[in-house]
Amino acid sequence: MAWLWLPAALAIIFSLLLVIPVTMQINFSYRPGESALHIQVRAWPGLKYRKTIDLLGMAQNALVREPVQPRKKTPARKKIKNWRRLSLGALHTLLFFLRQTTLHRLRWRTRIGLFDACQTALAAGLLWGIKGFFFSSLYRLSSPLRLPEMAVEPDFRRPFLAVAFESTLSARLGHILLAGIKIGYVYYTSK
Repeated sequence: MAWLWLPAALAIIFSLLLVIPVTMQINFSYRPGESALHIQVRAWPGLKYRKTIDLLGMAQNALVREPVQPRKKTPARKKIKNWRRLSLGALHTLLFFLRQTTLHRLRWRTRIGLFDACQTALAAGLLWGIKGFFFSSLYRLSSPLRLPEMAVEPDFRRPFLAVAFESTLSARLGHILLAGIKIGYVYYTSK
């Protein structure tokens, strides 16, 4: 009779794990000569995972690697069909996942300068439009808790680019697992 409690206890623990919220912080910064991506994932008050990636170092290491062996050729029509099926399936899964997330904070600052003041003003206006489209689409899909903070600062004196992106979002572990299973299914059926 005691062995009946073990599957019930495991089912209860598994169902509790599926409703635990997972919080993810993504910080990206770029300046001339330095670029970093910081990722932190928290699932329980004591469980944290942090990863810092130096993107400029990765790009320099990628240039030194040996050439990749050529793969067997597949017809272009089949490649396009597979790529289309994979991208549509991934898009549907991403939209499902974004509807299940809660956006706690989103900040995106860009400082841009080009060689001419007219070009700088045009680039800054274009960036405002891109950011506005991105934020309105993202906020329509997810559940935001605060308004986004975005800024585009033109630098009319010199050519310059600096980007700072910070976001904090959370989703239930069950939704993350379901999105991962959907992506895996779409990937293996598109081959």
